[in-house]
Amino acid sequence: MNYPDKGPSMDDGFEYFAFVDNETNIVKNVICCSSLEKFQELQVAMGQIPTSEGRWIPANERTRKPSKGNHYSVEKGVFYPKSLYKSWVLNEKTMYWDPPVPKPKEEVDPETGVLVLQWLWDETNKEWISQTCANCDPPNKDEL
Repeated sequence: MNYPDKGPSMDDGFEYFAFVDNETNIVKNVICCSSLEKFQELQVAMGQIPTSEGRWIPANERTRKPSKGNHYSVEKGVFYPKSLYKSWVLNEKTMYWDPPVPKPKEEVDPETGVLVLQWLWDETNKEWISQTCANCDPPNKDEL
């Protein structure tokens, strides 16, 4: 899968705080606030979650934007998505999941800018299947 190097943009004007389980390092909850002060006010209003269960980690461009179910690497200080497929391997440099077979290049019509060929991962056969438009079913294997 093609992921941006820095993950999803955090240019939306909000602060993100992820509650990460102490044992699994999985994000259990994410709170989005307009500021750190608002987050602290919210914590007081909600009551503190016991720190034996987890910890709040503020997100920034370096850590990437967290989502519920993401993993958190303590060593790298970064949130990364859960694997989409069992065959994919975590790239320790990018902290994204790499398929066992590189994804072929998608094609865009140069005149219209419309995506005309994209690829879907077939986990059963460990291969990429071409799809000729965004809303089409993959072609029969005999047509590939």
